[in-house]
Amino acid sequence: MKNEFECLDQGIEATKKYIETHATQKAPPLGVKPRAIAEQERVSDIFQAILRYMTEGCCIPREWLDELMDILHRRTKG
Repeated sequence: MKNEFECLDQGIEATKKYIETHATQKAPPLGVKPRAIAEQERVSDIFQAILRYMTEGCCIPREWLDELMDILHRRTKG
């Protein structure tokens, strides 16, 4: 029967092996933000810009409205 120090030593050795194995593994490079998140951020940016323009009494650029409609259409379609 093993005493508690032998068990502790085995646990320490197992931990060391785990760290050695995983410490050498390189993390993958940074990827791409998921499209759904990027589009949601873009929708928010467009809405905020529209509100700023409306507050100042400026005309909303047609491109913003077109892009907003494109994104919203894709989201409701899928």
